[in-house]
Parts: sequence; structure tokens; C-alpha cells
Amino acid sequence: MKFRFLEKLFHLNRTQKKFIFYAIDTLLMTFSFILAMYLRLDDFTFLIQYENLLKISLIFPINLLIFNQLNLYQTVIRYISYRNLSKIFYAVLISSFLMLIISKIPSIFLPRSVPIIYMPIMLISMASVRFFINYLYQYQHNF
Repeated sequence: MKFRFLEKLFHLNRTQKKFIFYAIDTLLMTFSFILAMYLRLDDFTFLIQYENLLKISLIFPINLLIFNQLNLYQTVIRYISYRNLSKIFYAVLISSFLMLIISKIPSIFLPRSVPIIYMPIMLISMASVRFFINYLYQYQHNF
């Protein structure tokens, strides 16, 4: 059974697909960060502190630039493989290291353990989304 939404999604041009991946990765970074903070603090009260969230949210565009420099957005989704996991791993490692550096700034509330918690969450979520989209592509074109 074919889905029209998937057909339209897989027939978008490269620029549109890149924009979709930028949006997905931004959502994944946000989700991973909030989950890491929650796992560390066991509370969502950090979401009330807007000034810290704004300062930390500056990391996300920098992360997208890093991901772009590591060619995470050049891979055609139908050809994604386990070799791409190493690129994803290095991108998330750099992202976590950047977050660790920012945690050293005294005016920003960011526990030092959050980047360590953030790293596996982000790695698993980024890899899972890419392999899931690859699965949808294979499913769409085999049936």
C-alpha cells in the first residue's frame, strides 16, 4: 500500500529535504536537551528560566552548522548506511563538547553532567530518525 504523503515527501527537491532535516534535527536537539536536563534535575522548573534557555538555545544553530560541515545533510536518505553512524557520532560528540564548554560559563545554569546525558539521547534519536526514514523509503519503493 502506497501513501501519497510519502510519495510527495520523497519527490521533494534536495533543498526542501535539507530544510526538513534541519527542522527535524532542531526538534531532536531540543527534545534531547530537555530530556537530559529533566533526567539530571528530576524536574521541569528549568523551563521557567527563560534567560538561560535563550542562552543555551544559541547552541542549536551552531550545531546545525557543525552537522552541515560534517556532511550529514549531503547523504541521500535511500543510501544511508552504518558508515553514516560515524558521522552522526562525531557530530553529536562535537555538539556535546560545545555544550560542556558552555556549561563552564558562570552566568549560565547548565549542570556539567547534562552534555554527557545529552550525547547518547541525541545519538540514538538522530540515527533512529534517519534509519526510520530509510525504512519508509524502502517500504514505499518495494510495494
